[in-house]
Amino acid sequence: MSTDTALDTAPAPSGVPSPCRSLCRLDEADLCTGCGRSRDDIRGWKTMDDSERLACLARATLQRQAWESLQAAPLGTNRG
Repeated sequence: MSTDTALDTAPAPSGVPSPCRSLCRLDEADLCTGCGRSRDDIRGWKTMDDSERLACLARATLQRQAWESLQAAPLGTNRG
């Protein structure tokens, strides 16, 4: 794990906990395959206020769901 993605997994003082799952690995789109956050969101987490963190969590959830659906999609399916 690179230091760029090293995170404090303790709840943030603001009360919005980090979504880190300790599965840090960035994919080709620079999204963490564990939590779904972008590299920029990971880096900026500690300085975000609650509203920014909640927006980050919403983005991460959507990004993780999209990644998981791509992983589950069968290859070569017939669309017809």
